[in-house]
Amino acid sequence: MALEDITREMVARAIEEFDRRGRAEMLERYSTGPRGKSTRWYIHFSGSYYDQKLILRAAHEIAGLGSLPPGRKTFTAAQAKRRLEDLGFEVTGDVPAEFLNCKSC
Repeated sequence: MALEDITREMVARAIEEFDRRGRAEMLERYSTGPRGKSTRWYIHFSGSYYDQKLILRAAHEIAGLGSLPPGRKTFTAAQAKRRLEDLGFEVTGDVPAEFLNCKSC
């Protein structure tokens, strides 16, 4: 897998699924470990925030490209941020505390 394989449409589909399922279910379904939540960078889209690497992992699987290998070495947060920005998404580290502390999100 290369991040270059992920398109804007794939990311949009993953965001739609995130909105339907919620953060907790997306983490359970697509996260590769106990630290699946973003710690620094988030996609800001239509007034909501999304864990950037989680969305990229979901986008890859939803598109039928299979799940990405587990582990932190698949791609870095900086690589994820750059790819999302290249696709026209806003990626920010300025996230409201209520999102970060939300137990049901």
